[in-house]
Amino acid sequence: MLSLKAGTCEDMAVDDEIREAEKIFNAFLSYALFGREMTYHRWDIFVESLLRKELLPNGLYSRRPDPHYMSKVLSTLRQIVREWTVEGKPERDATYAPIMEYLRKRYPNVDDRGGVSIMVPGSGLGRLAFELAKEGFTVEGNEYSMVMLMTSSFMLNACYEVNEHTIYPYALDKSNCWSYEDQTRPVYFPDIGKSRDEVPPNFSMIAGDFLEIAQSRASSFDCIVTAWFIDTAKNIIDYIETIYKILKPGGVWLNVGPLTYHYEDMMDEMSIELPYDEVMRIVRLTGFIVEKEDRIISYYTINRSSMLQNQYTCAFFVATKPVPQ
Repeated sequence: MLSLKAGTCEDMAVDDEIREAEKIFNAFLSYALFGREMTYHRWDIFVESLLRKELLPNGLYSRRPDPHYMSKVLSTLRQIVREWTVEGKPERDATYAPIMEYLRKRYPNVDDRGGVSIMVPGSGLGRLAFELAKEGFTVEGNEYSMVMLMTSSFMLNACYEVNEHTIYPYALDKSNCWSYEDQTRPVYFPDIGKSRDEVPPNFSMIAGDFLEIAQSRASSFDCIVTAWFIDTAKNIIDYIETIYKILKPGGVWLNVGPLTYHYEDMMDEMSIELPYDEVMRIVRLTGFIVEKEDRIISYYTINRSSMLQNQYTCAFFVATKPVPQ
C-alpha cells in the first residue's frame, strides 16, 4: 500500500490533503488487487440464491447477463451520445451534412418532397432518418439489431423534453482517462424536444435483415441512404446488387462511411473484404453511374474527454441508377 509522509509541511492543510490522497489511492489499489474478486464471489453467491428462489415462467431460470450482450448495451450508450446529444453533433454533422445538402439541392421544392421515398438501411437509433423526414421526405428506416430497435423506439416515442434523461456512458472506461471526473461525467439526452405528435407521419421504421426486407421491394425507392452501413455486409456485393434492385430507375444512392468490415475477424462467418477501388468498380459494373466521390474526415462514438481519439477517412459517393432508354 502507498504510504505518504505527512507532518513535514508547514501548511497543515497540505498534510490533510496528503492523508486524503493516501486514503483514495489505497482504496483504488485495494479494489484493483482484491475488490473485483470479492465482488465476483459475492455476486456468485447472490445469483445462486436467486436461482434457488426465483423460477421464471416456462421453466426458465434467472441468469447473469451475457458479456456479449453487455457489450451491446455499452455500445448503445455511446450510440445515444452520437445520435441524440449535443456532444455528438460534430460527429453527426461531419457525415450527415453532405447527405442533407445533396438531397436539398436535388429536391429543392419542399412541397414535393413527400413524394420522394427514401430508405435508410442500418438506421441505428434513427436520427438520420428522423432528420430526413423532418425535411419533408417519406422515409423508411431499417434496422436489424434488437437493442438498437428498442432504443430507437424509446428515443422517438418516449422522449419529449430536451435533456430529460441522463446516462454515464464512460463510467466503465479504464484506459486513456484524464481524470475520474471524465470517467463519471454525465451526458444528457435528447438534444431536441418534440411533442407527442411531432414524429413525422411520413417516417416509419421496419425491423429485419436488409437483404430479406428488400426481396419484395424491387424499384420501390427514389433514394437509398447508407451511412456507416455497407461494411456490415458479409458479402458487400449482395448489398450493392440489392440497392440497385430496390431503387427506381433514375433513383440515387448516397453512401458515407469507412470499410471496417464487421465479420472480418469471425472465423465461423463468411466475409468478403474488398478495398474501396474494387467496391467502386463493382458499383459501376452493377449498372450505377457514379456522379460524385469524396473523402470526409470523421469520428465515430468517441469519448471527447479521452486520450484516445480514433479518426476515420470516410468514403462519400453518389451513384444513380440509369433510366432505361
